[in-house]
Amino acid sequence: MNILHVVRDFSPLSQTFIYDLICNLSQSETLSPKVLYYRNRMLEQERPLDNVHSCKLVEEESILRLERLWLKLRNRSWRALAFSRYIEKENVDLIHCHFAWCLWECFERFDQASVLKRPMLVSVHGTDISKKMCHGNHLAKFELMASKPNLFFAATTPFLMHSLLALGVKKEKIFIIPNALNPLFLAPATTASTPPGSAGFRVACNARFVPWKGHRFLIEGFARFVNEVNDNAELTLIGEGETEQQVKEQVQRLGLEQKVRFLGAVPHAHIPQIVGSQDAYVQPSIKDESTGQVETFGIAALEAVALGVPVVVTDQGGLPYVVGESNEFARIVAQQSADAIFGELAAIYRAGDLKARMRPYSRSRAAQYSQERQLESCHSVYEEISRRCGR
Repeated sequence: MNILHVVRDFSPLSQTFIYDLICNLSQSETLSPKVLYYRNRMLEQERPLDNVHSCKLVEEESILRLERLWLKLRNRSWRALAFSRYIEKENVDLIHCHFAWCLWECFERFDQASVLKRPMLVSVHGTDISKKMCHGNHLAKFELMASKPNLFFAATTPFLMHSLLALGVKKEKIFIIPNALNPLFLAPATTASTPPGSAGFRVACNARFVPWKGHRFLIEGFARFVNEVNDNAELTLIGEGETEQQVKEQVQRLGLEQKVRFLGAVPHAHIPQIVGSQDAYVQPSIKDESTGQVETFGIAALEAVALGVPVVVTDQGGLPYVVGESNEFARIVAQQSADAIFGELAAIYRAGDLKARMRPYSRSRAAQYSQERQLESCHSVYEEISRRCGR
């Protein structure tokens, strides 16, 4: 089965899960994935992959300049015709779009009978169907495309499935395809947590610096931990983004400059070593009421769990689904509560030997989100969509 993956950018650091999925599908004997990006290709050296093509380039190759001008004079979309010719030439069986913004950003490319008769799957991830992104003309295009009988959706968690239902998508058009854990994270740490009374306690968070990641609540909770429990603790923050300077200013106000490390963007291959050496991991994500953005899966928290590091996560979005029920190794707290984060960090610190005992839990969560299970889910969904579309 020839699968065309359509993405805006391929492949930014924050979308490692898409790169991992396509690499995983490439190992299948029955699937032949290709990638078509319509804006930028990133990290090409770090993430080599065959069959990755620029939409601009394939369109220019499909439509000559004179024909393009002729189509424009006739008020016809040359991009739509070019895209149509490309999928015909490549004998595409199914189009798999990543993020719903493909529906409004590639709207004219999809507006061809030869495209619309193809089965199409749209994987959504949260920011693309939030209040901020899916509104106005975008929402109108989304609703029009969603009504097409050949178009279906994939959500990574039941939380996202309910978000799609709230947008009016019919339940029978929604499938669950969870993100998968990269094998890099399948070697849980064997060292025990820092025992009470010993020097140091290492905490980490791997998240972009954006408002809905909730860094400020982690900083507040960590400051209290330093003041009341262990003044030799250290917090490592991985990532970059628009609120980074605000967080740095908060760290300075609280006198934590010597306690908090900002690592910036870190290659994915280096994350296991950094996170695996920690005593605790915190994902303090919140719901941004103004935009509707929320942590819809929480792959970084799952990676920490797989590495054998106790985690603290908030009760938002897909995080509770990823870690399962709250337990001694994965504690679920209310969002926007620095006190709750402090309390669970103190409890993990005082427990002392959690890392030595959590391996069975780590293995069970890793198995739940294995690449094998993801591949099975994709196969099943692709086949079911093809069956429904009569292909």
